Amino acid sequence: SGHIADVGYDLYLELLEEEMQRLRGEESQKKEEVEINSPFPALLPETFVPDMKTRLSLYKRLSELTVEESLKGMESELQDRYGQLPQETIELFWLLKTKILLRRLGFRSISIGRQALSVIGGAQPKVDSLKLMSLIQKQPKKFSITPDSKLVVRGEYNTLKGVYDDLRNIIQAITNL
Repeated sequence: SGHIADVGYDLYLELLEEEMQRLRGEESQKKEEVEINSPFPALLPETFVPDMKTRLSLYKRLSELTVEESLKGMESELQDRYGQLPQETIELFWLLKTKILLRRLGFRSISIGRQALSVIGGAQPKVDSLKLMSLIQKQPKKFSITPDSKLVVRGEYNTLKGVYDDLRNIIQAITNL
């Protein structure tokens, strides 16, 4: 039990579960993390959730959500507890929705700029290559692929909702889902 104090209870349980899966010969259920680089502040401000311990607990709960429906419930819970969500918190929910979407489709990372996005696929992205190439050929000013296999999408991005909406439309065009 001395190890628990060193790494923290939650991390200890996670490590213990991974080791048990390894001993049983099971594949690790660890989900692929999606890296998001964004110019938009996405957070729970101190003025919205004043208690640091509560804020950290909420971040932990938010990081564990894996479906959009759970995010909607959490969004409602925060509104009920703290009132109207500040813009940074609204952006946080759009960031998490974007992360869930990209993870589900096997993407590894996205870099967001005000005038373009670049997306990197993971080991096995769920993308139809022919549909993607067709999209790039039809709209070469909007879409391109860099030599290092990043999908670049040009557009005006002023919020993470705009990023999410654009990604959702693109994904519908290039996947079989």
